[in-house]
Amino acid sequence: MPPCLPPLVALLLAAAASDAAPLSGDAILARVDHQLQASKSQVVLMDMAIEDPGHSPRRIGLRMHMAGDRRKIQFLYPGDMKGIEVLNLSSAQTYVYMPAFGKVRRIASHLRDQTLFGSDYNFDDFSTIRLHDNFDARVTGEDATSWQLTATPKKEAAGSAVTRLDLEVCKENATVHRLKFYNRQGQHIRTETREAYACSEGGCAPQRTQLIDHRHNDHWTEVTIKDLQLGATIPARTFSLRALQRHE
Repeated sequence: MPPCLPPLVALLLAAAASDAAPLSGDAILARVDHQLQASKSQVVLMDMAIEDPGHSPRRIGLRMHMAGDRRKIQFLYPGDMKGIEVLNLSSAQTYVYMPAFGKVRRIASHLRDQTLFGSDYNFDDFSTIRLHDNFDARVTGEDATSWQLTATPKKEAAGSAVTRLDLEVCKENATVHRLKFYNRQGQHIRTETREAYACSEGGCAPQRTQLIDHRHNDHWTEVTIKDLQLGATIPARTFSLRALQRHE
């Protein structure tokens, strides 16, 4: 992965930081969350490519509405997935609408580690909004451009296979460029990389993300941002169970 800063800028920042008190891991996670939450609302149009061994990657179109802790994903294509919706109201409240059954079901806590419709992402990935609220972190290393952190859950979530995260965080804008996920046995089970950040006053968002599942022969999922609206006006009813049940 390329460095998150040009060499000259990195040297200048390193010199400026040499006289400053070092940041704790928790303080860095708080900066990461602040950057992610800089825009109070977002509407994101995404293309998800899922490895299909022996064939071209399967592609899924998604539209995501985000406001605070609430997220709603609408599946746009292919035809067999069009109309599926996932609503997240908190880290413990996730609902799925399946048009084939015409009903909404809540995702039980012990099922949150299940994959999200064949991708390498799961419901826990979708519902973890703020890292600082859920993890304690310590700095394990740093260089001129980035911090390396190790984070552990503040409380073990039922059904979650992740008991440790290793993060690489860019010093310039507190963006996460790599995450490594570990299970209870200390095994490195997944790696996520985030690239090509686009930054504005509304925060920063990666334009490309790849998640590799090392438990399944390095099966991968890539997400590309097609359109991003920071600060978009989103009606409150978008995140209601009533709207989900009515498929609005």
